Amino acid sequence: SQSGSGSGLGVYHAKTTVEQCFGGKFEIHSKEGHGTSIIITLPIAPTPKWFIEKLILKPHSQVISVDDDMSIHAVWKGRFQSAKIQEHHVEHLTFTAGEEFKVFFKTSHSVHISNASRLYLVDFELLNQGQSGLEIIEELGIQDKSILVTSRYEEKQIREKCESLGLKLIPKGMAGFVPIVIG
Repeated sequence: SQSGSGSGLGVYHAKTTVEQCFGGKFEIHSKEGHGTSIIITLPIAPTPKWFIEKLILKPHSQVISVDDDMSIHAVWKGRFQSAKIQEHHVEHLTFTAGEEFKVFFKTSHSVHISNASRLYLVDFELLNQGQSGLEIIEELGIQDKSILVTSRYEEKQIREKCESLGLKLIPKGMAGFVPIVIG
Protein backbone atom coordinates (compact mmCIF):
# COMPACT_ATOMS: atom_id res chain seq x y z
CA SER A 1 0.00 0.00 0.00
CA GLN A 2 1.01 3.65 -0.41
CA SER A 3 1.14 4.17 3.35
CA GLY A 4 3.42 1.20 3.92
CA SER A 5 1.13 0.00 6.72
CA GLY A 6 0.54 -3.48 5.31
CA SER A 7 2.62 -6.45 6.39
CA GLY A 8 2.43 -8.20 3.00
CA LEU A 9 0.78 -11.31 4.46
CA GLY A 10 -2.07 -11.14 1.92
CA VAL A 11 0.37 -11.46 -0.95
CA TYR A 12 2.24 -14.24 0.87
CA HIS A 13 -0.98 -16.23 1.41
CA ALA A 14 -2.10 -15.70 -2.19
CA LYS A 15 1.29 -16.85 -3.53
CA THR A 16 1.37 -19.88 -1.20
CA THR A 17 -2.18 -20.90 -2.14
CA VAL A 18 -1.64 -20.53 -5.89
CA GLU A 19 1.70 -22.36 -5.90
CA GLN A 20 1.31 -25.03 -3.19
CA CYS A 21 -2.41 -25.78 -3.27
CA PHE A 22 -3.14 -25.34 -6.98
CA GLY A 23 0.27 -26.08 -8.53
CA GLY A 24 0.27 -22.72 -10.27
CA LYS A 25 2.60 -19.78 -10.61
CA PHE A 26 2.31 -16.36 -8.92
CA GLU A 27 4.52 -13.62 -10.34
CA ILE A 28 4.85 -9.95 -9.46
CA HIS A 29 6.48 -7.56 -11.92
CA SER A 30 6.96 -3.97 -10.86
CA LYS A 31 8.50 -1.03 -12.68
CA GLU A 32 8.90 2.25 -10.88
CA GLY A 33 6.76 4.95 -12.41
CA HIS A 34 4.76 2.43 -14.52
CA GLY A 35 3.03 0.22 -11.99
CA THR A 36 2.84 -3.37 -10.87
CA SER A 37 1.52 -6.45 -12.67
CA ILE A 38 0.53 -9.65 -10.93
CA ILE A 39 0.34 -12.73 -13.15
CA ILE A 40 -1.37 -15.85 -11.81
CA THR A 41 -1.03 -18.97 -13.93
CA LEU A 42 -3.09 -22.05 -13.04
CA PRO A 43 -2.85 -25.52 -14.56
CA ILE A 44 -5.79 -26.74 -16.63
CA ALA A 45 -7.81 -29.20 -14.61
CA PRO A 46 -9.90 -31.95 -16.17
CA THR A 47 -13.63 -31.28 -16.19
CA PRO A 48 -15.39 -33.36 -13.53
CA LYS A 49 -17.49 -36.21 -14.97
CA TRP A 50 -20.64 -34.81 -13.38
CA PHE A 51 -20.34 -31.29 -14.84
CA ILE A 52 -22.25 -30.30 -17.96
CA GLU A 53 -20.14 -27.94 -20.08
CA LYS A 54 -22.96 -26.65 -22.29
CA LEU A 55 -26.70 -26.95 -22.74
CA ILE A 56 -27.62 -28.37 -26.11
CA LEU A 57 -31.19 -27.58 -27.13
CA LYS A 58 -32.80 -29.17 -30.16
CA PRO A 59 -34.98 -27.11 -32.51
CA HIS A 60 -38.72 -27.83 -32.10
CA SER A 61 -38.32 -28.92 -28.49
CA GLN A 62 -39.13 -27.94 -24.93
CA VAL A 63 -36.83 -27.04 -22.07
CA ILE A 64 -38.51 -27.39 -18.71
CA SER A 65 -37.15 -25.88 -15.50
CA VAL A 66 -38.32 -27.20 -12.15
CA ASP A 67 -37.21 -25.04 -9.22
CA ASP A 68 -38.90 -23.56 -6.17
CA ASP A 69 -36.78 -20.41 -6.58
CA MET A 70 -38.35 -17.93 -9.00
CA SER A 71 -35.01 -16.13 -9.48
CA ILE A 72 -33.56 -19.23 -11.17
CA HIS A 73 -36.52 -19.33 -13.58
CA ALA A 74 -35.77 -15.67 -14.33
CA VAL A 75 -32.10 -16.51 -15.01
CA TRP A 76 -33.10 -19.28 -17.43
CA LYS A 77 -35.71 -17.06 -19.10
CA GLY A 78 -33.13 -14.34 -19.69
CA ARG A 79 -30.55 -16.82 -20.94
CA PHE A 80 -33.02 -18.43 -23.34
CA GLN A 81 -34.22 -15.07 -24.64
CA SER A 82 -30.59 -14.08 -25.31
CA ALA A 83 -30.05 -17.39 -27.12
CA LYS A 84 -33.19 -16.61 -29.21
CA ILE A 85 -34.67 -20.07 -28.58
CA GLN A 86 -38.07 -18.99 -29.94
CA GLU A 87 -36.51 -18.56 -33.40
CA HIS A 88 -35.72 -22.28 -33.27
CA HIS A 89 -39.18 -23.18 -31.95
CA VAL A 90 -37.87 -24.09 -28.51
CA GLU A 91 -40.42 -23.53 -25.75
CA HIS A 92 -39.45 -22.86 -22.11
CA LEU A 93 -41.85 -24.10 -19.42
CA THR A 94 -41.42 -23.52 -15.69
CA PHE A 95 -42.66 -25.31 -12.59
CA THR A 96 -42.14 -24.34 -8.96
CA ALA A 97 -43.72 -27.47 -7.46
CA GLY A 98 -42.50 -31.01 -8.01
CA GLU A 99 -46.03 -32.46 -7.83
CA GLU A 100 -47.31 -29.99 -10.44
CA PHE A 101 -44.42 -30.98 -12.72
CA LYS A 102 -45.16 -34.70 -12.23
CA VAL A 103 -48.82 -34.17 -13.19
CA PHE A 104 -47.71 -32.26 -16.30
CA PHE A 105 -45.22 -34.99 -17.18
CA LYS A 106 -47.72 -37.83 -16.79
CA THR A 107 -50.46 -36.06 -18.76
CA SER A 108 -48.28 -34.66 -21.55
CA HIS A 109 -47.28 -37.92 -23.22
CA SER A 110 -50.17 -37.61 -25.64
CA VAL A 111 -49.27 -34.11 -26.87
CA HIS A 112 -47.23 -33.19 -29.95
CA ILE A 113 -43.87 -32.97 -28.13
CA SER A 114 -42.39 -36.32 -27.25
CA ASN A 115 -40.21 -36.89 -24.20
CA ALA A 116 -37.24 -37.27 -26.57
CA SER A 117 -37.61 -33.59 -27.51
CA ARG A 118 -37.42 -32.29 -23.96
CA LEU A 119 -34.66 -31.20 -21.64
CA TYR A 120 -35.42 -31.02 -17.91
CA LEU A 121 -33.46 -28.62 -15.67
CA VAL A 122 -34.36 -29.76 -12.16
CA ASP A 123 -33.37 -28.32 -8.79
CA PHE A 124 -32.28 -30.83 -6.13
CA GLU A 125 -33.73 -29.06 -3.13
CA LEU A 126 -37.45 -28.35 -3.50
CA LEU A 127 -38.17 -26.81 -0.09
CA ASN A 128 -41.19 -28.05 1.86
CA GLN A 129 -42.09 -30.52 -0.87
CA GLY A 130 -42.39 -34.28 -0.59
CA GLN A 131 -39.47 -35.21 -2.82
CA SER A 132 -36.14 -33.87 -3.96
CA GLY A 133 -35.65 -33.11 -7.63
CA LEU A 134 -33.30 -36.08 -7.81
CA GLU A 135 -36.02 -38.41 -6.48
CA ILE A 136 -38.50 -37.02 -9.04
CA ILE A 137 -36.03 -37.53 -11.90
CA GLU A 138 -35.45 -41.12 -10.79
CA GLU A 139 -39.18 -41.83 -10.28
CA LEU A 140 -40.06 -40.56 -13.77
CA GLY A 141 -37.04 -42.27 -15.37
CA ILE A 142 -35.91 -39.08 -17.12
CA GLN A 143 -32.26 -39.03 -16.06
CA ASP A 144 -31.08 -39.26 -19.70
CA LYS A 145 -32.97 -36.04 -20.53
CA SER A 146 -32.35 -34.18 -17.26
CA ILE A 147 -29.72 -32.03 -15.65
CA LEU A 148 -29.70 -31.50 -11.89
CA VAL A 149 -29.21 -27.79 -11.16
CA THR A 150 -28.13 -27.46 -7.54
CA SER A 151 -26.06 -25.46 -5.13
CA ARG A 152 -25.42 -28.76 -3.32
CA TYR A 153 -23.30 -30.18 -6.16
CA GLU A 154 -20.28 -30.66 -3.87
CA GLU A 155 -22.09 -33.16 -1.64
CA LYS A 156 -20.58 -36.57 -2.25
CA GLN A 157 -23.81 -38.56 -1.89
CA ILE A 158 -25.62 -36.36 -4.43
CA ARG A 159 -22.78 -36.64 -6.96
CA GLU A 160 -22.53 -40.41 -6.42
CA LYS A 161 -26.28 -40.86 -6.95
CA CYS A 162 -26.12 -38.73 -10.11
CA GLU A 163 -23.16 -40.74 -11.36
CA SER A 164 -24.99 -44.04 -10.76
CA LEU A 165 -27.97 -42.69 -12.76
CA GLY A 166 -25.80 -41.17 -15.50
CA LEU A 167 -27.21 -37.76 -14.56
CA LYS A 168 -25.19 -34.56 -15.13
CA LEU A 169 -25.13 -31.52 -12.87
CA ILE A 170 -24.82 -27.77 -13.16
CA PRO A 171 -23.88 -25.83 -10.04
CA LYS A 172 -26.74 -23.37 -9.50
CA GLY A 173 -24.30 -20.47 -9.57
CA MET A 174 -23.29 -21.48 -13.11
CA ALA A 175 -26.84 -21.25 -14.50
CA GLY A 176 -26.09 -17.74 -15.70
CA PHE A 177 -22.90 -18.80 -17.47
CA VAL A 178 -23.15 -22.28 -18.99
CA PRO A 179 -23.09 -21.90 -22.79
CA ILE A 180 -26.36 -22.59 -24.64
CA VAL A 181 -26.16 -24.21 -28.07
CA ILE A 182 -29.11 -24.85 -30.37
CA GLY A 183 -28.67 -27.57 -32.92
